[in-house]
Amino acid sequence: MGYTLTTTPDTLTARHHVLADPMNVRVAGRAIYDAIKAEQGLLDDGQILAVVIGEDHARPMQVLTQDYLLHRLKADAASDFVLGCELPCNTLSLLAQTILETPTEQRKTIADSIQAMDHDGHLALSASMAFNPSDYAPVARSLLMSSASELGVTTVFADAAMAARSGKFYVAASDVFAGALYGTISKPIPYNSVDGHVVRNTGMAFRAFKAAKQQGARIILMPCGLNHAYGNATEGHAFETSMIEAFNSLGCRTLGVSFPYPDGHTAPVSVLKRRPQDVVIGNMSNDYFYYKNDPDRTSETAYVTKAAGPYDYAARLKELKATLPAPEAIRAELGRLAQAACRL
Repeated sequence: MGYTLTTTPDTLTARHHVLADPMNVRVAGRAIYDAIKAEQGLLDDGQILAVVIGEDHARPMQVLTQDYLLHRLKADAASDFVLGCELPCNTLSLLAQTILETPTEQRKTIADSIQAMDHDGHLALSASMAFNPSDYAPVARSLLMSSASELGVTTVFADAAMAARSGKFYVAASDVFAGALYGTISKPIPYNSVDGHVVRNTGMAFRAFKAAKQQGARIILMPCGLNHAYGNATEGHAFETSMIEAFNSLGCRTLGVSFPYPDGHTAPVSVLKRRPQDVVIGNMSNDYFYYKNDPDRTSETAYVTKAAGPYDYAARLKELKATLPAPEAIRAELGRLAQAACRL
C-alpha cells in the first residue's frame, strides 16, 4: 500500500498514516482520497463534505497531493466537487485594475464587473498564473492551478477581499464578512491578524459552500494554511474560529487533513484527539521553496520531478511551460470583457 496506519501512543487520529516513501504523492493522495470516499458515504441528504487541508504554502509535496486529488476526484463520476483557494475573492478585480487601460475613475467598477462574469474562476486562475504567480512553491502551485483549469474544476477564490495601504495588506472595508468588526473598531483589520483570520475563515467557508450549493456538488476541497484549518492557540487563533468550525456551522460534514513537520509542529493535538476521522500524513518530504531563495525555480523544478505521482512531472512541467496563459492573451480577454461591461 505504501503507507502504514500507526498504532503507537503517538497516533493522533484513526487515520494517521506514515509514508514509506516521503516523495510518493500517489500514496499520500490515495490515503486522503480513501478517507474522502468513506466520509462521503456518511453524508446526510443534501449535506456537503468539506475537506479542509491544512498546508504549509511553501512545501511542494503538500500541493502536489492536492493536484493528485483533483485528478482522482474528477475521474470519479460520483464525486462532484468544487475547489476553494486561499486567495482574495477580489483577485481578478485587483489584477484587472492594474492591466486595463480604461479611465481611472471607471477602472474599479469595470474590473468588479469582469470579476462577476468569471463564474467558474478560470479567468482568475489564468490571470494569476500569467501576472501574479505564487511566491510559495510556485512550480507545484502552477501545476495545481493549471490542472483545475484544464479539468474544468469550478474554482472559488474564497478569501476575504484585500486592500493595500503603504505596502501592508488589510481586509477591505467592502468585504461583507468584515462589516460587524468594522462596526466596532475604528482602524483597518490587518489581513493576518487574529481578527483578520476570523473574518477570512468565515468568508472562505461561506463562499466555497455557496459555490458547492449552486453547482449541486457534494464535496468541497479547501486547501488553506494550517492555522486557518485548525487554529493555533499560541498565536491567538482558537479552534472555535477555525475554518473547520466555520464549515461545521454551515452544516457541513468536515474532514481535516494535516502534515506533521519534522520539528514536531502539527495541528493542535487536543483537537486531533477529538476528531478521529481526520487524516494525518506523516513522513512526507517537507522541503521548502520560496521565490526569493529560488528565483529561477530550478531547485523546485528538480525537486518536483523526483516525486512519484499520477503522471510524469518532468513531462508535465515541460508541457505546462509551453501552454501557460500568455499575458497578451489575458490582457486581450480582459479588454474584451471591459467593453462588454461598459455596454451593460
